[in-house]
Amino acid sequence: MPGSPIWQISVTTSAEAEEAIAALLESIFAEPASVYTDAQTQRTAVSIYWPKRSCPEAEIRVRLRRGLRQIRERGRGIYAGRVAIRKIRRQDWAESWKKHFKPLEFGQALLVKPSWSQCKPRAGQGVVVLDPGLSFGTGQHPTTAFCLEQLVACRQKGQRQSLLDIGTGTGILAIAAAKLGYRPIQALDLDHSAVRVAKANARRHLREFDL
Repeated sequence: MPGSPIWQISVTTSAEAEEAIAALLESIFAEPASVYTDAQTQRTAVSIYWPKRSCPEAEIRVRLRRGLRQIRERGRGIYAGRVAIRKIRRQDWAESWKKHFKPLEFGQALLVKPSWSQCKPRAGQGVVVLDPGLSFGTGQHPTTAFCLEQLVACRQKGQRQSLLDIGTGTGILAIAAAKLGYRPIQALDLDHSAVRVAKANARRHLREFDL
């Protein structure tokens, strides 16, 4: 029912352990996990959403604690965060999730922002406009942010520098590299959706290129 609440089951963890936690939640609840990392605190929350809770909360916590203990024993560098189980009302998700996606600046050279942001670039700053979608890569995830930081840090003006982007997702790294002056650039992905999204994003940003 459109107005019925859903259950959110979350584990706060470290970025290093997020994949292991996501796999644990998916194996227990047979639902896909979502991952959100706060760009400021670097805390990561891995969550699943249940339309209807099918077992008692105490049982859920026992199964989660058992799985988390196994992950710790395997040395996955898990942050000992809390498990949260709560009932949440349904919202207009198409709008409410937007508050989590803020503009990101990488030095004076690059601004990455969602399309609804009114943030203006600095003089001479390259701009990449990307909205979250089916493909990975908005700059919010620590690994993507690190790669963007390195593209800015490693760029040497006046020098010919190339880029090979394997697993391009949204194409964010390839597009950012082009904005920074890298040439030539090749971007690859095995996922058909990612290829489609990356091509559309590249055409949107890089009309001067033959794609």
